[in-house]
Amino acid sequence: MAFAFKLNPKQAVEQKARSLFGRNCKVKIMGCRPSPVDAAKLCVPSGTYYVEVYIDGQSCGSAYHFNWRKAYPLLNAELQKAFDKSKEQV
Repeated sequence: MAFAFKLNPKQAVEQKARSLFGRNCKVKIMGCRPSPVDAAKLCVPSGTYYVEVYIDGQSCGSAYHFNWRKAYPLLNAELQKAFDKSKEQV
């Protein structure tokens, strides 16, 4: 009997980024719940969870949601959009 471990939301985003941009790319995912002052700077509503992904040092996408577990799947969609846009440019 084989056991499969379910990925947490952050690991799922990292796996998606590596599958799209290659296994050797450097992926950095940063998430936080910004203070009201920082939220205004980021142009997000106060009290939301903000998450951003960097691929090889460049910001590739960001997302926010009031529930942190739902912010990461939104980031997956942003990664797919960024990948599709990069393919169009080449």
